[in-house]
Amino acid sequence: LGAPSTLRLYEGLNHADLIATFSPLFRRKAPVLDDMATFLGRALA
Repeated sequence: LGAPSTLRLYEGLNHADLIATFSPLFRRKAPVLDDMATFLGRALA
């Protein structure tokens, strides 16, 4: 419906792994939280 989107694939990570990266203990696995913050910062600017 005209909303921006970005496809980001994190090789070797499943859905549970992606959610786990929100925790400081697992953030080294992938930059999911940083990528989300960047996307939202741009989309809401």
